[in-house]
Amino acid sequence: MDDMDEIICPCFDLKLKDLVDAIKKHNITTVEELSEITGAGTICGACNYELEEIVEKYKLK
Repeated sequence: MDDMDEIICPCFDLKLKDLVDAIKKHNITTVEELSEITGAGTICGACNYELEEIVEKYKLK
């Protein structure tokens, strides 16, 4: 089971739960959309690979 309290983007202190909530609330289907809404991946970019996996796993199908 995924740890919803795991910090994915330390630059913005965003947890997996924050990202999944944004994906569902805004019907996000790309990393670019997720970054625009949350800021994730826009400073150092270290979490971009994880963001791709998260969007693919949690986007509404």
